[in-house]
Amino acid sequence: MKVNGVNVPVMGTPMPENRIVEAQRHPYSFALFDADGEVTVEVSSRWLAMDNVAILPESKGVRPLEKRGNTVVFRATPPFTLAVEPRGRHDALILSANLPETDVPKPDSPGVVFFGPGRHHPELIGLKGGETLYLAGGAWVEGGVFACGDNVTIRGRGVLSGAPWPWTHGPKITGGNQVASIRSAINLSGHMIRISGRGISVRDVTLLSPWGWCLVLNEVEGAMVENVKILGGRVINDDGIDICRSKDVTIRDCFIRVQDDCITPKWWCEDLLVERCTLWTDIANAFRIGYECEDPPYVYRNLVFRDIDVLHLTLEPTTPDQFWANAAIYIQAANEQLLENFGFEDIRFHEVNRHDIFLLLKTMATDTCKKSTAAGYVKNLTMHNIHLPESKGGMCVYISTHDDAHDVDRVSFENVTGYGEVTQIGAVRQCRLPM
Repeated sequence: MKVNGVNVPVMGTPMPENRIVEAQRHPYSFALFDADGEVTVEVSSRWLAMDNVAILPESKGVRPLEKRGNTVVFRATPPFTLAVEPRGRHDALILSANLPETDVPKPDSPGVVFFGPGRHHPELIGLKGGETLYLAGGAWVEGGVFACGDNVTIRGRGVLSGAPWPWTHGPKITGGNQVASIRSAINLSGHMIRISGRGISVRDVTLLSPWGWCLVLNEVEGAMVENVKILGGRVINDDGIDICRSKDVTIRDCFIRVQDDCITPKWWCEDLLVERCTLWTDIANAFRIGYECEDPPYVYRNLVFRDIDVLHLTLEPTTPDQFWANAAIYIQAANEQLLENFGFEDIRFHEVNRHDIFLLLKTMATDTCKKSTAAGYVKNLTMHNIHLPESKGGMCVYISTHDDAHDVDRVSFENVTGYGEVTQIGAVRQCRLPM
């Protein structure tokens, strides 16, 4: 790959592992660079023709200038993250360009954990209140992060990789480890990055191949996650961003490709804004809300998702009566908890399959750690300016209530289109599914 005639390294991601269907067991590649102003990008493949190449998301307005054999040329202006797809979702190149940095800390700056260019293997990185983890451009850091405290920042243009660790078996925290001094007896088996505190900032970094949940905001109040690239897909349970027991969180301009759920509030969540993001799930849901539901009076309230591109959904067909069903948007209200005031606006789907479910909304009992047998409630859900491409059989909406006492109150659809034509929502099915 060349940018303005200069070679840029292209790196591969690990081959997908357990549970993923054989049809999707394809690696993909990525490239990172900084530039100021419009650039000319030339992408060449050794074996893939570019005759039918797509540069996604289409909403970015980037089109090929030239296609010749195995090469495509296009222009774009940073910052951007694009998927260059010579043959659909398989063998894609994820290309991310940032503006040049202007606020690089010094390696010996107080309160900064600094990783410069090159390969590093710290395994575990502990952050306390007021500290910053900085990954410089060209840094390849293998490990996980545990942060507990206010005003923690993770930033830089480097890569944090979980590739050395197998599914759900990340590095352990032991008594002599730096992180253990923050909170003992914690391990990162299921989480690549776990952050708790107020005033949290995560920006610009690339998170590669997590062994479990990738970025977990747990008991956070006031957080900004911006321009983060999550390149997963190696293992199941690699949720992109989990917002757990948190409030006042903004997620903006992020690219998330994972096997599992892309964006998933858990336990309870208030005042969440997700905007200008690009999502891709291999076998799960683009958005999953609920399932893990805390006891009342905790609620899910005021969640806004807007200006989002969903590139690809699962190829594994499910039916809405399955407990582990898949949908573009899956909302599960359980444990007598109220889920209210949700809005999805300006959501664009690039590709759907004949079995895809656009919205699956259930009040249901789930098998979370509390083994609740009670369902929850849903109130005030709006869908506005949703673009669904045509697909054989179309995308369906299913709304299911567990019983008469646990209901769904006020769900509205406005301007849901397929290739520019208004789609009829009369096919919405509200039913009682066996649980």
